[in-house]
Amino acid sequence: MNNRTFFIWLLAIAALAGCNRAHYRRQADRDAVNLVAEKANHPHWQLPEFNVYVDPKSRMFDPFNPDRPPLPPDDPASHALMHRVAGKPGFPRWHKDGDTPFVESPVWLDYLDMDECGKLKLDSKKVVELGRLHSRQYQTEVEDLYLSALDVSFERFRFTTQFFAGYQTFFN
Repeated sequence: MNNRTFFIWLLAIAALAGCNRAHYRRQADRDAVNLVAEKANHPHWQLPEFNVYVDPKSRMFDPFNPDRPPLPPDDPASHALMHRVAGKPGFPRWHKDGDTPFVESPVWLDYLDMDECGKLKLDSKKVVELGRLHSRQYQTEVEDLYLSALDVSFERFRFTTQFFAGYQTFFN
């Protein structure tokens, strides 16, 4: 293999490895988690470790790839519009990543602590834990905090010095 071919392969591998959806999602997650951790270290309160992703024991858990999720079920009227809108064909690759029949996790009931009679065993701690685990409102607040942290991260980026090749600091 000559040097030119090697260089082309090296560029192709570098482009594919760094510039993809998963890379940018992980980078955004790191920024948001670091910003929340920066403000959560206060002696008057102890916050749990921040994570925007839903716990696997929750009914809201999505077991699929977050970068290429399958299409969830849709109501029939909306589904028809997905494929044909005002007589024009819709996006041809809607089903590229597959379809799923589930909206909620099909296995969340398996994580509940049941006794031999099939009754749920609860105490005050378990009630609070289950309430937080399955609360859509709590998850919405966590996601809002995540999005706010991303806004702060973007504003910090905008206010830092940006270096560009070819620019000078001297003006005539």
